[in-house]
Amino acid sequence: MFRSNLMITDVVMPDMGGRELAERSWVIRPSLRVLFMSGYTNADVAHVKMLKRVSGFLPKPFTSDDLRGSVRQALNAPSHHSAAAGADSFEFWRSLTTERT
Repeated sequence: MFRSNLMITDVVMPDMGGRELAERSWVIRPSLRVLFMSGYTNADVAHVKMLKRVSGFLPKPFTSDDLRGSVRQALNAPSHHSAAAGADSFEFWRSLTTERT
């Protein structure tokens, strides 16, 4: 089974922001490293930067060298573990695909 060590996500996305995606992902993959990117400089970005488990932040626009360096730095960052480990992964993925009200 393939296991990813790093998730790269935008901070601001439709339906679910990057912070929520990361927090939901950490429930089933507590050691997952998360690299956020954004072209915004508003409060959403500030909240993401304050998360203790963030492995990196990449401001847009960026070059391929910037991306490569940020990915390398994120993969070398310490992995964090959560008390939520062992949560039902099926429920997590179902919650991602369920229409939000």
